Amino acid sequence: MMKIAILAGGAMLWASAAAAVPDAAALSRQVRGNPEGFARTAAGMILGHGGTGGLTADGVARFVAVEQARLRAREAARLLPADLNGDARVTRDEMAAVAGLGDLSARAGQELVFRAADADNDGVATLEEIYVMAEARAASAVNKARSRAEAVLACDRNADGAVRIEEVLETVAELKASN
Repeated sequence: MMKIAILAGGAMLWASAAAAVPDAAALSRQVRGNPEGFARTAAGMILGHGGTGGLTADGVARFVAVEQARLRAREAARLLPADLNGDARVTRDEMAAVAGLGDLSARAGQELVFRAADADNDGVATLEEIYVMAEARAASAVNKARSRAEAVLACDRNADGAVRIEEVLETVAELKASN
């Protein structure tokens, strides 16, 4: 398994790109539900993280790291607007003031996120606690993106270690024809 380290926000994060690719059945499942969507996602990965040489395992690792950072920011953004006084801490009172603006479902969601972040149960979610919670949730959620990226690597028809858009389109067409 290939790994690259990425320094982000003071924490060392590891993004992995599997050297082994999914078997044919796993690739078929990825494509079958939405072939055009798979091709579009694959093309985006290739253009964004592969370039003219195609998408490699290193590009997949970068894609996964970027996706994990995006998910981490999304999770942190669920609490940070409640830092009403800008002290890098969200208190239960601040959370209640912001949560009161939403509907019942939104308030329940914010309460659950707050409880997940307030690791020491002191009624205050510090910036560090929020970051740890956001990273844990992002790491859990990134598995779908990693699975999709590894499926793209399985489209390497000429086995040169780099997937090009043409290879993805040929693979998708072949899988569509076999269904």
